[in-house]
Amino acid sequence: MKPLSVDEAAAFVRLPVSTFRRIAKENDVPRAKIGKRVIYLDIDLVAMVQKLQNAPAAAGVAKEKHSCQSNNVVRFGGAISQNQMERDLEGALRPTTSARRRSFTTA
Repeated sequence: MKPLSVDEAAAFVRLPVSTFRRIAKENDVPRAKIGKRVIYLDIDLVAMVQKLQNAPAAAGVAKEKHSCQSNNVVRFGGAISQNQMERDLEGALRPTTSARRRSFTTA
């Protein structure tokens, strides 16, 4: 058993660090957090790779395409009204002006 940092663990399984973090999170790979460092064990990484080889679709490596169904749709954001959109656009395009500076001289 050899403890590995996140960078070392990603290199061990030959993946980019961001992809390794995503796959490790999706597959609940055991890890230990010591202070700010996250440590993985090499035997846990070997088990993860074996699991991915046996079921690649379950790990998020190869995702199946689903037809769009009304109960399967997730909306992010959404359309806003025409008036709200115009106000936002006008606000974004309005020149920024600052208050007039006062004179501090005394008469």
